[in-house]
Amino acid sequence: MSLHRFLGTVDTGAGNGPAVYRQCLECLERIGAEEVEVQKGRIFWKSRLDIPGLQSLNCFEKVLLTTFRGVGFPEDLDWDEHLRSWEGVCGSVSSFRVSCKRSGKMAETSLELARRLGSALQDRFHWALDLQNPHLEVWLYISLEESFVGLLLLRQLQRRPTYRAATGLHPNVAWAMCSAANIQVGEVVLDPMCGTGMLLTEAPVGAYVVGVDISAEMLTRAAAHLASLGRLGSLLRGDVTCLPLPSGFADVVLCDLPFGRQFGTVEGNKELYPRALRELRRVTKPSGRCVLLTSAENGALLAAAEGWPVVQQAPWNLGNKLPATVFVLGSHACDLSLFASAGRFAHARKQKNPDLDLLCQSIQGKAATVAVLVEPGYERYCYNASSSLGNVGVSAARLKQQSTAGQA
Repeated sequence: MSLHRFLGTVDTGAGNGPAVYRQCLECLERIGAEEVEVQKGRIFWKSRLDIPGLQSLNCFEKVLLTTFRGVGFPEDLDWDEHLRSWEGVCGSVSSFRVSCKRSGKMAETSLELARRLGSALQDRFHWALDLQNPHLEVWLYISLEESFVGLLLLRQLQRRPTYRAATGLHPNVAWAMCSAANIQVGEVVLDPMCGTGMLLTEAPVGAYVVGVDISAEMLTRAAAHLASLGRLGSLLRGDVTCLPLPSGFADVVLCDLPFGRQFGTVEGNKELYPRALRELRRVTKPSGRCVLLTSAENGALLAAAEGWPVVQQAPWNLGNKLPATVFVLGSHACDLSLFASAGRFAHARKQKNPDLDLLCQSIQGKAATVAVLVEPGYERYCYNASSSLGNVGVSAARLKQQSTAGQA
């Protein structure tokens, strides 16, 4: 398979430090990227047009298939080869728009430059213009020193009402926790208080995700979110202190624990935390790790977890919440250096809520199926990227076997 040229944009907001670029470079190394070049706010590289690999690059704001890199406004580009590659992934172009970012003093504004390129594309290909929800989004970055054009493949969507309507963990925070856990392909990832499923959606492609929550409404939302990604996994309705899962089930446990303010109470946490941690220890493999987020004042409850040492912790300010701490329980340390750049997330929370990272919707092909299956004692919310539920088991006792079979 031939190599293609890509451009990834990096969040350069306040507090964004070297750790963020390091995360991006580590992701590129895992997909075998070549000729990697780092600039402020962007990274260029060459790699195969591999969908699972590109989907794992959720540390970038946007990933584009590069069609031009040079000086000045792009004239007479050879679009055919690049469009064939893009359409091989996303399907034939049905609509488009051009977005432009410029820097430096120029005679034309960003809007005028975008219209100029858009008119040329429309004259040549006769695509329909859609400024709200285009199938293809063409990006033009232009300055006095360098210009480049790219076809959007991966982005952080700026508007997802289903997420804005539900209180939950910010996507950037969820991504940071997943990155710290160093989740590997084929591992089973459990969120025992999953809510709308934000932590599970940020787990890398290739992991088998399992979410548990006491709220049927939250599970319904989580099922819709996960189904839109076509991720392999399961959702169960249950209590974090009595999970419907076998012992030694999960490789990784991720959880945004109740702080005792917006969710739960300070006194209630004194009873909840010990019981929940005992149950999490039961369902986690002896070699597994547990990455938890809670308020700093709840740290003593985690430190007192019977038989489960706190091997790491990193203080962190969530901005509009109490001072928080990320804890790692288990036998292995994790890389928590990303949380030293707390300003990155404080800045992101002030922006319009960026939601899931996903490839253009046409990649999904068939619409995902969401169904509710009921068993005695609890409800199971199943989602599947195919058109049927034939490969989704019903029994919680079969989840571990199912996760292994699903990765084969």
